[in-house]
Amino acid sequence: MGNCAQPWPEKCISSRLPHAQDLGSALYTKNQPLCHISMRNRSTIGPMHVMQATFGRLCADEERGTEMRSKIGLVLGILAFLAVFLLMRYYEFDLPVWNYFFGYRPDPLSLHLSGEFVESNLGLTQETDGSLTARLVAQQFLFVPQCIEVPVGVPIRFRVTSADVVHVLFFAGTTYRIRAAPGYVSESRLQFPHVGTFSIPCHEFCGGGHYAMRSRVLAVPKEQFHPPQSGERSACAPH
Repeated sequence: MGNCAQPWPEKCISSRLPHAQDLGSALYTKNQPLCHISMRNRSTIGPMHVMQATFGRLCADEERGTEMRSKIGLVLGILAFLAVFLLMRYYEFDLPVWNYFFGYRPDPLSLHLSGEFVESNLGLTQETDGSLTARLVAQQFLFVPQCIEVPVGVPIRFRVTSADVVHVLFFAGTTYRIRAAPGYVSESRLQFPHVGTFSIPCHEFCGGGHYAMRSRVLAVPKEQFHPPQSGERSACAPH
């Protein structure tokens, strides 16, 4: 008998050769291998055997193509989702990651001795272009400074780092979060929409005093805000 040929797929018969079932009705039964045909009739079906092999290969190619298109669609969908997510979270995700690999890398052990995050450089400052920058250091179990006064509706550039472990600054009443990790600087541009006090608790467990670790932003009307002079740093008094 030799090797038995596989059944001719029904969907391929209908799509590739509409009249194949009529043509081969005397030669095979539906879903039955050709080897089940009697030896007397097998010698007369050479062309049908060739057609079966041909359409079998065509169907296999079509199924592989469909599977490949499905995989490509899934990959493109995932890439599109990631692109939208990263665009929406540029300052909260993209920029910190970029700074982690390519930006300024402060030494957590010497933050208070030199560099951008010495204590005299913390708080709010006005840059030469008129923009406002707030620098904070997170450490167990304290944010320095503990209060920053900002004008309502004005974008503020926050630059934050940690002196010990990972902390997360959560600005209550907003969706803003800044992750502070030792050895790199997180940067975000935040804007406070109304007058009031925005508490900043730590949202990453960092030890026994975690629940008492907090700072705050005091948002005041623009006309009441007095920006620091060149070289000065400002901070409001903590509670």
